[in-house]
Amino acid sequence: MRANAEPDAAVLAALEDDLNTPKALAELFNLVRKLNKTTDVSRRSELAATILASGALLGIMGGDIEAWFSGSEDSELSAAEIDSLIEKRNAARTDKDFAAADAIRDELAKSGVTIEDSASGTRWRRTG
Repeated sequence: MRANAEPDAAVLAALEDDLNTPKALAELFNLVRKLNKTTDVSRRSELAATILASGALLGIMGGDIEAWFSGSEDSELSAAEIDSLIEKRNAARTDKDFAAADAIRDELAKSGVTIEDSASGTRWRRTG
């Protein structure tokens, strides 16, 4: 990805047109469509850099995705507490204590935390 990428000209023109953010966002989505269609690695890198630069100009896409899904530390349960509960739930599942595992899952759900089990482990995200 290019370090000094410039925002897309169409995105910039939309913003210069009386701050036409709907048009700017539409242009941003056009860039994403182009990125999704191209197979040229160099062009993909250029488009990705332009998308990020355009997003920065709009004040979006600058945050960490995992941090966003994890929520803030101001929430009822901290990330460490959620991780601890998930470890206890996984241990209960290993011991075939499904009632305890379900109770922990329900406790997390009441706190606005969704858990997703997969072959690579358990992931969580805040839902509310």
